[in-house]
Amino acid sequence: DPNEAQLGPSATQPERDAYARWSATDPRIPASRQGALKVRDYDLAKYSGEGRLDYRPNEDTELISTVGYSLFGSGVEITTTFGGAQVKNWSYTNLQQRFRHKKFFAQVFFNKSNSGNSEAVSDAGSFYLRSGLPVVDNSSVMVGQAQQGFNLGDTKFVAGVDYIATQPKTEGTIMGRNEDDDKINEMGGYLQITHPISEKVDFLGAVRGDMNSRIEGSQFSPRAAFLYKATPTQNFRLTYNRAFNSPASFSFFLDQWAGVRQNLGPALGNVDVQIFGSAPK
Repeated sequence: DPNEAQLGPSATQPERDAYARWSATDPRIPASRQGALKVRDYDLAKYSGEGRLDYRPNEDTELISTVGYSLFGSGVEITTTFGGAQVKNWSYTNLQQRFRHKKFFAQVFFNKSNSGNSEAVSDAGSFYLRSGLPVVDNSSVMVGQAQQGFNLGDTKFVAGVDYIATQPKTEGTIMGRNEDDDKINEMGGYLQITHPISEKVDFLGAVRGDMNSRIEGSQFSPRAAFLYKATPTQNFRLTYNRAFNSPASFSFFLDQWAGVRQNLGPALGNVDVQIFGSAPK
């Protein structure tokens, strides 16, 4: 079945002919790959670099700036739903700024992806081997965090806030009809305390709240722990914890052709198999 097989050099001539007839008529596939076998390139090429600048005006203060870039020039990646993907010219850019003054810490970082394709019919970058469809991923994530520590008597406190802005940009190749309505903003805050009960026993407690712009309501995550310091090199901990993890954007907004067609008989013929995310609730 040419829709199931990821054809390679060992494909038979009937398989090659069937695959060519199928892919030559699909406008979602770039013209340069229509009617042609999608042969895997197993060569690997990756380049990466990072620069960092630390500035410390005094013992209590430091600023750390980091910039990084990685280019995955060639390779094969396996996806769980869409089969193998031929990676071509996929790059990642990351920027980070950190600041610390005594017990205060803050940072902001920005990550940007570029799959090598600028539009849905581009043939310059990464694509799925099963279908020849380009992968467009120019998505970005921006994160801001701040944290303050302080003491009240023998009790230590740490309080903080987080903000995450996820902006998918796939030109319809991954998010499909959700392309213009798939941004996610997440906000959270927490407070943690450490209180000595005795010379060898500490109590640790924490509460955290999270909100997601795509999910109604809020999430509450408590934590409680007792830490027993048996010796200077041995600790025992008894902990209760509940945590919350927000689903990834594609879990909500995926709307993509799987690169497979199912024959539903003479009345309906070949029908595309489409993969959908689960709408936020």
